[in-house]
Amino acid sequence: MSKILSSYQSYKKTEEITRMTLQEKLASEYGDACTVDELTHIVQRHLEENNIKHLDIAGFNQLERHLSNFLRLVRIRKIEAARMNENEMDEDSGDAAAEAAATPPYTDFQVTW
Repeated sequence: MSKILSSYQSYKKTEEITRMTLQEKLASEYGDACTVDELTHIVQRHLEENNIKHLDIAGFNQLERHLSNFLRLVRIRKIEAARMNENEMDEDSGDAAAEAAATPPYTDFQVTW
């Protein structure tokens, strides 16, 4: 359980760091980026309270911007995850090659009966 909690806390910390980094580097494009929890709350509020029927153009634009920014963040994380996975696979294959090179061939094989 503690492993799950620490993993979740690490995820939340990474999410916050990513959000702050995006806001600093790309302020004009990602200025109103929000966390997963904030976005979920915004969407649920609009859907559950039927606010979507009462939104004006500005409200729709704001909701669309939130969703668009969130999708950009998802795409960035997907690319990062793919790169990390690729790096891990490269490391694993490199470790296997190094291990195979370090293992001597079995030329001195003796069988006793």
